[in-house]
Amino acid sequence: MVSRKKLKGQARKAKAKEKKRGPLFALLPKNSTSTSIAVCTHGWSPNEFPADHDCHKFVEAVLDVITNATVAGAACSDAIDATGIQYPELWNDQNSLEWIHQALISIGTSILLDEDDDREVFDCSTTMGLCEHIQQHLACIMYESQPFCYHARVHDLLNADQRRLVSYLKKRIPCSCLDEKYKAVKSFPKMGTCRYPKCSHPQAKVALSKLMTCERC
Repeated sequence: MVSRKKLKGQARKAKAKEKKRGPLFALLPKNSTSTSIAVCTHGWSPNEFPADHDCHKFVEAVLDVITNATVAGAACSDAIDATGIQYPELWNDQNSLEWIHQALISIGTSILLDEDDDREVFDCSTTMGLCEHIQQHLACIMYESQPFCYHARVHDLLNADQRRLVSYLKKRIPCSCLDEKYKAVKSFPKMGTCRYPKCSHPQAKVALSKLMTCERC
């Protein structure tokens, strides 16, 4: 029988770990019970795999990387490397990747709905960049439905603004949770990121219509 002192010690360690993990982990749905209040998971089925399954650990590893990140592109690469080392078999499992992809869609939606600070766009764009990388991996490697991975789409999301993120996610969730958010940002201009290294625009953000042809900025 486990002593009361040991149980208290385990509880303290768990609490300290949860605190260290940061606010992104609060967006993960808790294990559902018959008495729990229904919370929209935006099309994701978190209970499809048990809580101790590697799919859940994969998502947690991604959130660990993003929580401590300051550069979106580097964070996306670090998350790919970390999960590739820890869970290589999941990158070759279609069902697991589909579940993880939907989990990231759900988390990205929750970030836009729940976060209200300067980290909102960064956390969401980094999450969506990885999400799109997984989508490209599925399409190119698993389904062989396209000849190669479209890395420009990943780059676009890693540098996306709030309008782009809301629009991207709204099309990928079955619920209406982002409808009000979309109405609020719909009037914002559509912006893209110029990939010219010496672009003179602030943060290399340019009206999307002007990115169709190079103006040698």
